[in-house]
Formats: sequence, structure tokens, C-alpha cells
Amino acid sequence: MSEACPPESVSIGPAGCDRYNARWFAAEISFPLMKALSTMNRLLCVSIGVALLLSLTGCGPDAPKTPAAVPTAPAADSTGEEKSATDTSATGNEAAKPAPTKPGVLELDRISFLTPAGWKRVEPPSSRIVEAEFQIPRSEGDEFDGRLTLMAAGGDNDANIARWNSEFIRDPNEPTVQETIKIGEVEAQWIDIRGEWKGSSFAPISPRAEYRMLAVIVPLTEYSSFFIKLVGPRQTLAAHEKQFQEFVKSARIKPRN
Repeated sequence: MSEACPPESVSIGPAGCDRYNARWFAAEISFPLMKALSTMNRLLCVSIGVALLLSLTGCGPDAPKTPAAVPTAPAADSTGEEKSATDTSATGNEAAKPAPTKPGVLELDRISFLTPAGWKRVEPPSSRIVEAEFQIPRSEGDEFDGRLTLMAAGGDNDANIARWNSEFIRDPNEPTVQETIKIGEVEAQWIDIRGEWKGSSFAPISPRAEYRMLAVIVPLTEYSSFFIKLVGPRQTLAAHEKQFQEFVKSARIKPRN
């Protein structure tokens, strides 16, 4: 008969009792190992909790940054001109108070003008693609100033004129006036529109009665033109019409380099 193995309380059994030796080894090794793993798990949980707390409170090196506000571009009008945030003729906003200009030469990229006294230049222009802008002082009794914008642009001129017409509720007895004028050696188009102005299609407003638009399209190249556009109450435009005509006639187109 084989020798009986000692009870489990014996540390190491005699030869042939490998199962007891294995149990002893497992007991001696696994207990401290499990204890160490339990401690590591607790530490790991604490670390994760601290990291979550820091991320929620906005602290720590990896805290998310609040993104900067992205400025939005203003809407464009019928010639691609962007809507002015300080356009008193369109919005009634009196935030912009440009000072009256003195007579002088206005030099732009492809064209120059002689500016009259009293017009108030808006600097910088309230639209990124407008080369120059003026606030035309309102006449007594008018609620809004006139707005003059100067810019070069491409596109079909007839389409631009059609869009300008669509901005107005026109009296059938007052059709749009469109004629050819001479600016130096160049033939330009003069457009005169009257009626209730609704604003541009990109920035519509409640219709304003007794409004007027005077616009001049000066060809620069086969594919581009220079736009001189004045919008405002009829009375205000009538008071400044002679100055506007002289301003337009003073234009000098610069040769291309």
C-alpha cells in the first residue's frame, strides 16, 4: 500500500503528494498577488476619477479650450456687394458717425474721382469688397441718409440692372430711366430707379416709400465694370444730385499696368 499523504495543514508533503505541494504553492503565491492586484485596481480607479473630475471642471493641461467666435461674413447684394452693418439708409442704424470730408481726389485701384465737401466717408468701408463708401447727409425731414458705394465687379450688367429694379415697388407711371453718358472717352450707363425700396434680395427690409437709386456702370474691361451706386430718400438724392453728377463726370479711368 502506498504511503498516505499528510493532511492539508502540512506545509510540504512527502514524495508522491504533488497535489498537496501544488496547493501549498498556489496558496502561498496567489494570495499576495491577488492582494497586490486589488491595490492596483483601487489606485487605477482613483486616477481615472481624478482625471474625469479635472476634465469636467476645465482644469489640467488637456482641458478643452473654448473656441473663438468665427466672424460671419455679411450678405451680398445684387452686385455682389455685401450688406453694410452701418448702412443707415438701409437699416436706420446710427452707430456709424463718419466725419464730413473735404474736397479732394479719391484714388482707387482702377479709377479716381474728385469728391465734394460734405459727404461723409466711411472708413473702412462696411463691406469687404466695396472700395470706397460715403454717407450722404439726409435732407431735413428725411429719416435716413443716402449711401454711396464704389466698387469694381464682373457679371452681366443687364442682370445687375434687373436685380436693382426688383428691389423697388415701382409706379408704372415712373419707369426706370436708362441712358448712355460719356465719362471722358468711355460710354457709361446711367440708371435712375424710383419707388418703394425693399432693400436687396439678400437683406430685405420693410418697403420705404419715396426712395430712389442713381447708379452708373463704367466699363473697365470686356468682363468687368465699375459700379457707382447711390441709394436713399428722394428728397436727399435730389439735394445732392448735382454733386453726384459732377462726381461721376470727374471719374478718370487708369490704364492697366
